[in-house]
Amino acid sequence: MMDYHNGYRSSSRFNTFLTMLKVLCFILFYWCCSISLTFFNRQLFRDYQFPLSITTLHMAIKFIFAAIIRWFLHRFCFCSCCTTICGQHQNNDRERIKLTWPTLWRKVAPTGITASLDISLSNWSLQYITISLYIMCKSTVIIYILLFGIIFGLERFVS
Repeated sequence: MMDYHNGYRSSSRFNTFLTMLKVLCFILFYWCCSISLTFFNRQLFRDYQFPLSITTLHMAIKFIFAAIIRWFLHRFCFCSCCTTICGQHQNNDRERIKLTWPTLWRKVAPTGITASLDISLSNWSLQYITISLYIMCKSTVIIYILLFGIIFGLERFVS
């Protein structure tokens, strides 16, 4: 009986280790992509002097792809609310949520505008500051997000 529990415990530790290893791999992959994209953007914006137009085009393409994917998912029902690919819903009584324009302008647009400004100004800043300063500022953003979350009451201290 004792061996069973010890074996179970070591299996649990092994699963925890595998999960930690997977998370570490994702973090390293994100870090490599982020650094690579920073160097790519730096080189791109040295040669091309209009970073805001590139960001605007990038946002427009993302919007179009999101609209196409959303239409495709709704049309063919390959979504998480389906039990099968053939389109049978788990929740037959619930309709698809439709957002009105006032709701979009009040709740969705501020987030989109803020995100696009963040990306645009970050790309623009690459023309004027060094990459080391850019990465240092980018890595401290999470601290400011936490501070503003606490100030606006979105986060709270748990004791």
